[in-house]
Amino acid sequence: MQTDWLTLALGVLPAPPVALRAARAEGGDVELRLTGSDEHGLLVAVDALDAEETAAVTVALEPAGRGEYALIGTLETLGGEQDGLVPARLTVEEVLRWKKRPRMILDVPATVALVHGAAGSERAAPASVRLLDLGPQGVAFAAADGYRRGDRLRLGAVVDDQQLLIEARVLQVGRPVFGRCRVSCTFADDPVVNGLLDDADAA
Repeated sequence: MQTDWLTLALGVLPAPPVALRAARAEGGDVELRLTGSDEHGLLVAVDALDAEETAAVTVALEPAGRGEYALIGTLETLGGEQDGLVPARLTVEEVLRWKKRPRMILDVPATVALVHGAAGSERAAPASVRLLDLGPQGVAFAAADGYRRGDRLRLGAVVDDQQLLIEARVLQVGRPVFGRCRVSCTFADDPVVNGLLDDADAA
């Protein structure tokens, strides 16, 4: 049975009209103005320039008394620019429980290997990538195109003298820029990652 992600998203979103801050799969933030919904997704207004550069977004939400969530979706413009804004549809692809904590902004070498099967065996030799940021349940890296939403992977890196080995799943793949794209992933709680983030917060 297919999950009705749109209904789940409407259950945690504030009532429109409301401004939402979203993280772009391509990197950086974008503001979306939620105006309503239809049977295909959420209806939003977005800055025309941002719309041209944004394919997928993650919206962090914190409904009163209900914990924290992240809404993952792809953005499609609908045309008809007005006052610098264009209407768009956000197709909801997933709604996750989320921990809202500061992310570490990085630029360090890392390796990524695609894995398959219950045993998590690697499909091929690890590829060299650049680790871009790290959060309590999310990580992003820059790599040559070749990753797809849903891919399972194993990421290894050294951050602040700590060895990381993260089993993650791809959530979003940004548009390629100069032959590389930003790949955003999610993973389960990791004590090493949490320790790094606690140290960064304290600093």
